[in-house]
Amino acid sequence: ETGWYDITLLDLSVMLPQHDFLEVVLAIGGVSLALMMILLFSLRRLVLRPVAVLTAASERIRQGDYASAPAEKGNGEIGQLATQFQAMRHAVHKTHSWMEEEINKRTRQLSDTKEMLEISLQQEKNSRENQANLLSLMAHEIRSPIAVIGNTAQMLNALAQTRQPDWQPRIEKIMGAVLQLALLMNKF
Repeated sequence: ETGWYDITLLDLSVMLPQHDFLEVVLAIGGVSLALMMILLFSLRRLVLRPVAVLTAASERIRQGDYASAPAEKGNGEIGQLATQFQAMRHAVHKTHSWMEEEINKRTRQLSDTKEMLEISLQQEKNSRENQANLLSLMAHEIRSPIAVIGNTAQMLNALAQTRQPDWQPRIEKIMGAVLQLALLMNKF
């Protein structure tokens, strides 16, 4: 090996004059700006707008509007996201509808049960009132004969003391029974 190197020195001002350099920089800047604009519009059309549509649709679903669906159909990840979103929207709507039906059904059952209980309670009150009226009427109807029996027993007792003293224990039993029935009837 000889260890010799070949070095070439170039003068940039000769190879690329300054006015040409400015044109190249402007061309590269213009192309870069155009590429960035194309990238921005593509990103906006392919990603940002579909995501904004899905966000708006999720807000409508949160407010209870299950009917409107995002119209974005696409390929790739955004399309898969839109498809999964539609499936989720359908499942949530189905579950929400089922829950509303169950709530309505159980509310109707509770309402019917409450109505039946109110009717039963009213019937029970009426039965108790009728029973109290019947007992009161029976007590009144029994008081008159008991008073007659009691008065007759007292008169017989007065007569039995002088004429039939052996009847007196029986008459006292009758008077005791009349007294018990009178006390019982006074409770009603």
